[in-house]
Amino acid sequence: MQRFWRFKYPLFLAVFATVLGGCDSADPTETTTTSGVLVANQGNFSDGNGSVMMIDPLGGTVSTIASNLSSIVQSLELNENTFHVVANTGGRIDIHSTSSGQRIGQVSGLTSPRYMLTLNQNTAYVTNLYSSGFTGGTVDIVDLSLGSIVKSIDVGNNPEGLAIVGGRVYIANHGFGAGRTLSVIDTVTEEVSATIDVGCDGPRSLFVDSEADLWVLCTGQVLFDANFNVIGETPGEVVVLDGATNGEVARFPLTGRISTAGPGQDAYYSEQEQELHVVIDQNKVMRINTGANAIVDTFGPLAGGPIGAIAYDANERLMYVARVPDFSSSGTVTVHDRAGVQTALYTVGVAPSHIEFVTEMQ
Repeated sequence: MQRFWRFKYPLFLAVFATVLGGCDSADPTETTTTSGVLVANQGNFSDGNGSVMMIDPLGGTVSTIASNLSSIVQSLELNENTFHVVANTGGRIDIHSTSSGQRIGQVSGLTSPRYMLTLNQNTAYVTNLYSSGFTGGTVDIVDLSLGSIVKSIDVGNNPEGLAIVGGRVYIANHGFGAGRTLSVIDTVTEEVSATIDVGCDGPRSLFVDSEADLWVLCTGQVLFDANFNVIGETPGEVVVLDGATNGEVARFPLTGRISTAGPGQDAYYSEQEQELHVVIDQNKVMRINTGANAIVDTFGPLAGGPIGAIAYDANERLMYVARVPDFSSSGTVTVHDRAGVQTALYTVGVAPSHIEFVTEMQ
């Protein structure tokens, strides 16, 4: 495997600047490039055939890093020299080296893990979709070095995404679309310190922008009758909260739901571009400027299967869109320029659900 490196961009720049400060001259030609694109393939729920693949955008090839996981793969998290595979039905986190791709650790014993957030070298927070009987919800604090669960914290129903602002971790209590709250965990006391009603259905994905504002993406809710027939839906909504006060900064009512097949990665934040890319109704992508707090444009409906994941490569200024034709055959990842024009297509695994970028300095 070639060029399999990634750095936390802001941290790396700070370290890089420090190093240059002790030198007489710098190389102005060095740039950050994208050397690989990690794709988590959810797989079929009953088959447990989730996998992780790597797209080499320079060579135009796709290779398999992890397969036969006996689980669906819900998400990926990149952190310094490791990437973490969240094996949902397997109840575990697989820790892989970014230099070799090999598994170097594992955290097991979790209940339906969905997303994770690494706070430091040893500590991460993981959301669990339920506590028992598909109800409730917990956040596990895990020790990555020991591969063990340190503490389990009760939060709202069916938590999904999480983000940190200052010393507070925010948890989106999705409730399968019926939730309307965020739980706030104090990282010092490791207890829930507040619950915030965001005033929209199904908060699921959370992002912190360069101004330390918290972006809350509510999916909207599918409505059913007593016989579980679909009778309607509520639209999605985007809410921006002040990261210091939790006060509302902005609100964007939408005409469709924020949704992906799977469900997978329904949004992606690029700090370099100060942009949030959001999937609408599984076939469109909305772009929001987080600096100006304004919707810029919307692409689509895009040709191809339902969208399973979205990610934006700020280094190359390209948008990657995963497609899920069904849950038994191979999916694809299409690549688009800033105007939405498709420039490449890659065949990946079953139900691609999450995309992350591996970068290096050149």
